[in-house]
Amino acid sequence: MCDGRFVAGTILAVVLSIGQQAAAQTMVVYLSCDGTTRIVADKTGVLEPVKNMGLVVNLAERTVSGFALPAHIDSADAASIKFSNQNSPYLGGTYSVTGSIDRVTGVAWATTMLTAHDQKVTTNDRYDLVCTVTNRLF
Repeated sequence: MCDGRFVAGTILAVVLSIGQQAAAQTMVVYLSCDGTTRIVADKTGVLEPVKNMGLVVNLAERTVSGFALPAHIDSADAASIKFSNQNSPYLGGTYSVTGSIDRVTGVAWATTMLTAHDQKVTTNDRYDLVCTVTNRLF
């Protein structure tokens, strides 16, 4: 015979597990962003278009991915998410990114920089984007 408490406990465990999985999935937000990027070190100041740039905001892990390396979420509130990754080893130099996403309007900006071992800035890009929430494709 089956103990009713065992069955009830098993059902509760399954329901809680499904609820936790659903909550974890809502902690990840996929964004598709359009806008411009400017190579700041480039004296011409030419803006390059950015189309469908994917960003992944993982609130549970406190990361923003989509630039060369994931950035850490430094602060998040109802209005904005601020993120950075300072001085991470990358391609023989150090990489940094600093940025923010407005959670209401979708306006985002980020500055990325790659610095060589001799402290010379190799690349320095400024992104100005407008992002919309999208579904993950697979």
